[in-house]
Amino acid sequence: MLHHTPCHTRESIVMNISLGQEQQEFIQTQIQAGVYDNPDDLVNAAIALLAAKHRKLNELKQMIAIGTEQIQRGEVTDGETVFNQLQAKYGWRGFGHALPSRPLPGIGRGDEGKS
Repeated sequence: MLHHTPCHTRESIVMNISLGQEQQEFIQTQIQAGVYDNPDDLVNAAIALLAAKHRKLNELKQMIAIGTEQIQRGEVTDGETVFNQLQAKYGWRGFGHALPSRPLPGIGRGDEGKS
């Protein structure tokens, strides 16, 4: 079992949580490697990453909702126009120009088995 006496601050709340053996070993490994000073630091970092993930997911959901509303109102631009605008703005010539002249080893271009 992982034991640690948490550092108490005015904003902290003491919580008891149960961790599986794998999670306990991971925490110990990270502390022994010097990645984190103590379990509190690791848990705080993990929660910060999880919170950031949730914020990003919510932002993406909002963007999808806005895009869906725009589509329903007919506020769309066809793909060819978008690619032409990208080409004009960034000098991008399309996927075909980004491919090597011959396939990379183990990566074909759709013509495998043809002679």
